[in-house]
Amino acid sequence: MNVLPSIKHGLLSTTAMVMALITSPASATLLFGQGGDIAWTSPVLELNGSAHAYNPGSGTVLRLTDNVGGLAGTAFFENPYVIGHNSDFTTSFTFQITSPGNPLTNRSDGVAFVIATDPASLGGGGGGMGYGGVDPLIPSLAIEFDTHRNGFDVSDSHIGVMTNGNETIHLTQSNVPSAMDNGDIWKATISYFGQGDLLVVSLEDLNNPGMTASLSYTIDIAGLMGCGPAGCVNSYFGLSAGTGGGYANHDILTWSLAVPEPGSLLLSTLGLGALGGMTRRRR
Repeated sequence: MNVLPSIKHGLLSTTAMVMALITSPASATLLFGQGGDIAWTSPVLELNGSAHAYNPGSGTVLRLTDNVGGLAGTAFFENPYVIGHNSDFTTSFTFQITSPGNPLTNRSDGVAFVIATDPASLGGGGGGMGYGGVDPLIPSLAIEFDTHRNGFDVSDSHIGVMTNGNETIHLTQSNVPSAMDNGDIWKATISYFGQGDLLVVSLEDLNNPGMTASLSYTIDIAGLMGCGPAGCVNSYFGLSAGTGGGYANHDILTWSLAVPEPGSLLLSTLGLGALGGMTRRRR
């Protein structure tokens, strides 16, 4: 998975950055959050809407929403990824959803992994989960981990693949056998194999390792994002959540992303070692 320094910083020309990425085969993993090198308050993250760093007493988390209705929050890594027609990537994150509304109809709405074209992207709450709703992200890809059943959902606990901020149409969806807002820590892993356009999603309850779910789907992400033959340099990776009439705390504990090997031009340009403890302005 390739990552560019933000073009708005004017650090490298687009051509030079793309060439550097093509010739850099090695990668390292950035780990945000608990036990990682980069704090949720780092300026390499754009926090939008209700998203904020929060310490519930067990370590600082990225809280995308509090357990209040009508919220939407997103967090994007502010440096764009190169999405090519043969690009591969893998990302994973752990999340915990607590203090949901009661009964089930008051529990909502879940978290999503999102690819969008602006790190300040923020959709609506409720079933839009920060990627859809009244302000849909177009173009975009969202992998949702949904905890509220609407009429277009397979269940009140499922994984879905969504595009262009339309929360009502699942390209595919898979039931999760247990409620994801049960207070357990869940790990989601998302892998994409560009040569075959194959998207693979897996989910595991880390407090109950036998509880798993998965899906796979064939999708041309580069085409979805409007990339030409040379790929795109304006695709941003992020996380989102929303509440509607129901509510819950939506927390991200850790998030891993692959970037060029430490010591390379691109990673040193990011200056990630110096950014971990700095405060990010809210949007």
